[in-house]
Amino acid sequence: MVQRLLIPCLLLFVVSCNTGAPLESTTPPESTTSSNSTFSTSPTTSVPSTAVDSTSDSISPSTQQSTTSLALSAEGLQLVKQGTGSTRLLPFGAEREQVVAAVSKVRGEPAEQGRSADCELESTTWADGLILSSLDGRFVGWYMNAQGSKAAKTYTTMANIGIGSTRAELEETYSTVVKQTSLGSEFSAGNLFGILDSTGADAKVTDLWAGRICIFR
Repeated sequence: MVQRLLIPCLLLFVVSCNTGAPLESTTPPESTTSSNSTFSTSPTTSVPSTAVDSTSDSISPSTQQSTTSLALSAEGLQLVKQGTGSTRLLPFGAEREQVVAAVSKVRGEPAEQGRSADCELESTTWADGLILSSLDGRFVGWYMNAQGSKAAKTYTTMANIGIGSTRAELEETYSTVVKQTSLGSEFSAGNLFGILDSTGADAKVTDLWAGRICIFR
């Protein structure tokens, strides 16, 4: 869901593409470059051509901003209608421009766009800390971290896990494996991945991602 990101607010930007494989079954792969970085691919590397249904976006952007929120998902991002709680998935594999447009209606226009020559991913960054990764015009991953802004904490999964959640909350919600890696206390919770600031039950999530991102190891 990244860590020399093409993200101005992070120096934890990516020379490796994170895998969707659970941490318990694999260890960080050996470096495949001369810069001591790792490169791995997730099960979503072969990105299907997936269209975002735009028929439910007939309301104006200003109305959608006030009635729709954005939730993080292991499968992409979810648009959540306030009041009804109905959701619409923006899946990995969808056209990048469609996803960026949908997110922009909810969170405003992105602050920056860029590209990493190291891992061939393009990034779209919002001022509140959300970063989307794309490859060949397709949405392939997202990333959040605690340094983005206070607004980063407003992004959570539908189960209310996000930046600032504790390890105890994470483990109560998802089947979670925590391992010590070059990134620190790195965890996997299904196809959600992230970093904790310590190893205790009160450790907090500082980084969270899904899909393919660029990240130093």
